[in-house]
Amino acid sequence: MRSRAVHEEDSWRPSTWPRSFAHRLREAGTLCGLGTSQTGEPTMTRRSTFGSIRFLFTAPLIVAFLFVINLVTSPGHWWVQWAALGLGIAWIINLSRVIRALLLVGGLAGLAAYLSRRQW
Repeated sequence: MRSRAVHEEDSWRPSTWPRSFAHRLREAGTLCGLGTSQTGEPTMTRRSTFGSIRFLFTAPLIVAFLFVINLVTSPGHWWVQWAALGLGIAWIINLSRVIRALLLVGGLAGLAAYLSRRQW
């Protein structure tokens, strides 16, 4: 019984914790930047970028749908503004992710074009 209590007391230390999820993903090769992993599947960065692009189109549709529901159910009380505020904040964050990815890809393409035209 004593050994179990000691083991439970020591379980809070990081050295006894299991490996982090990100560490396991890095070992599996899924955190390799834009592109595909060693297994040919899209990486998490690529999936999140495409998910952000999809959200840029679906969020306004969700707000429009909620607006119609709000108009039909309670026209005097506009609760849809709070949903629109939350989705608007998320939309702006996703837009910044997409712009960042486009700048990264555009910068890499420009660098590749510059290096291909440059004569050694």
